[in-house]
Amino acid sequence: MNWRISLFLLLLAALGTGYWWLDGVMATQAWAVATDEKWRIAGTGWETLKHAWPVAVAGTLIGGGIVFVFMGYLYMTATDADHENEIARINTHKALSDENAAQAQIRADKSIKADREALRAQERQLEEREERLKRLETEAVKRVQLAEERANEAQKQVEQANLTANDAERRRQNATAAAARRKRQAERLKQEATNETNADQN
Repeated sequence: MNWRISLFLLLLAALGTGYWWLDGVMATQAWAVATDEKWRIAGTGWETLKHAWPVAVAGTLIGGGIVFVFMGYLYMTATDADHENEIARINTHKALSDENAAQAQIRADKSIKADREALRAQERQLEEREERLKRLETEAVKRVQLAEERANEAQKQVEQANLTANDAERRRQNATAAAARRKRQAERLKQEATNETNADQN
């Protein structure tokens, strides 16, 4: 509420009321002038001021001064009240702004905290995935090494089997050759025996 505007409106209302009251009073007033020891009415109502202007000027100055001082005091009081109201309104607005800022800061802190927690959770998931990938990679390397070792062992076994087979084949061939030699030798001895027998008969 603006007290200065209210005071201005009150002043207008007082001026209007004062004029209405003074107009009623002036309607009952008259100015009489003594001429040749006789009184003569020189004017009535507002025309009286033409003859009583010194009284009107003195009354206006005195009354106007009193009204000016009183209205000045009221105006300063109203100005102080308006300033206090404005300060209170500004303080209220500031308090509301501070509250809104505090709430916004709380919401921002909560949002930042939630984002940090989500980021930490993602980092933990990434670390777990990285560890799992490392384990899988290690297991894969071990399996490859084991497979290579098994392949090498199988290759060695194949080579050993080939050597064994070659040795067996060589022994078979040697045995076959020895048997053939023994057979030829037996046939030769048999032939020689037969030849000797025939020679003795002759």
